[in-house]
Amino acid sequence: MNPSALTPSAQTQPDAFVLDTSALLRLYLADGPLPPSLELAMQRGCSGDALLLKQVQR
Repeated sequence: MNPSALTPSAQTQPDAFVLDTSALLRLYLADGPLPPSLELAMQRGCSGDALLLKQVQR
C-alpha cells in the first residue's frame, strides 16, 4: 500500500497509557475523586482515542 494513499488519521497512532494495578483498582474502589491523569486516560481509552494497557509485573 502506498503511504501517500492513507488519510492523515490512518497514518497516526493512538496514544497509549500503561496502567498499573493500583490505577485500575481506583476505578472500582471509592476513595475520592480520580486523579486527573487517570480520568483523562480512561476517557480517551473509552472513546477509542487511546490504548489502555495493563502493566505486567515479573
